[in-house]
Amino acid sequence: MIFSTKNFVFFLDNFPIIKGHSLLAPKNHIRKESKIPKDQWSEYIELSNKAYQYIKKKYSRYPLVFINAPQDQSVKHFHKHFIPGYFGYLGVSKALTNFLKENKNV
Repeated sequence: MIFSTKNFVFFLDNFPIIKGHSLLAPKNHIRKESKIPKDQWSEYIELSNKAYQYIKKKYSRYPLVFINAPQDQSVKHFHKHFIPGYFGYLGVSKALTNFLKENKNV
């Protein structure tokens, strides 16, 4: 765990695309960002900003931030990805291609 709040946790991904790939997730089960309770939104936004700044400072790169659609989630729980931006606008595609080449048994 990198840091957490009452309702959210920010941690390194167990199966990172690249070094530094981190996730922000609610502690309670939520499937979509739109289902975050209203009373937790300010906490979520604040932690999202903190996560963004953490990646930017630690890896000297602006992070690529994205959320998979619920039907595309490998883990059926809402989570936001923060990936150090070591690549251009083709980012995720390039990173995934490299990851799959290096991890043929995945």
